[in-house]
Amino acid sequence: MTVTQLEEALYQLREHAARLVNDVELAATREEHIRLTARANEAETLVTQLEKILLSHYAA
Repeated sequence: MTVTQLEEALYQLREHAARLVNDVELAATREEHIRLTARANEAETLVTQLEKILLSHYAA
């Protein structure tokens, strides 16, 4: 995977995480809120991991 592809994946993942956070705010039930919060947290973890990969690549 190229750096450009990683940057594009990071952008798309950030957008997905933002949509999940928005969905959490619109959740109709507590159960839905909990489920969406977990998914948003997982997406944020992936964003952080991908950012670290990109930063280590730039540092190399």
